[in-house]
Amino acid sequence: MYARYTELEFEAADREKVLALWRDMAVPSASVQPGWRGSTILESQDTPGVLRLVTLWDAPEDFERYYTGPEHVGLSDAIKASGMRGKVRDGLTAHHAAIPRGPLYRVIRATVPPERTAEVEGFWRETGRPMMLRASDNIAAEAFWAGEGNFTIVSEWRSAAAAQTFLDGAEHKEFGRTMDSFGAHVTERIVGGRIA
Repeated sequence: MYARYTELEFEAADREKVLALWRDMAVPSASVQPGWRGSTILESQDTPGVLRLVTLWDAPEDFERYYTGPEHVGLSDAIKASGMRGKVRDGLTAHHAAIPRGPLYRVIRATVPPERTAEVEGFWRETGRPMMLRASDNIAAEAFWAGEGNFTIVSEWRSAAAAQTFLDGAEHKEFGRTMDSFGAHVTERIVGGRIA
């Protein structure tokens, strides 16, 4: 596994704008890239105005493909416009990565007309998954094809209440309307608690 480390400085007055950029743009952008495995954004408590970022990738090539692509160019421009300044950048070999697991799983299985699978896949990558990852107390969101037209979403949550808040919200309703427009039909819903 490959890790990318970056240290950035910013003006204290810009703190909320800087954190919003990582929450609303940077992490959602990275999280839908092939080979991405996780991101941690760390704000220094001892030195105000310092962020330390670690992203995890399957291989250096996965990061380089994203870093040299147009989506990252837009992100770099936004980082510069925010006033953040890079101090340290480093590529690292990750010998061990501890990834949190959620105590609550939700599994949704649906059928999709075969001719709409490309649209469903694009929607999941660009909108659906980032939407779910933004939700409070969501830990993970993955989707799988299990045979032609069989679409499965597996999400992990810190609690049943957190998952329900997302399900009751406007973004999830929009997610459902979009999937309906693709002709998706939910065949099974499973909610499970992790056995410790």
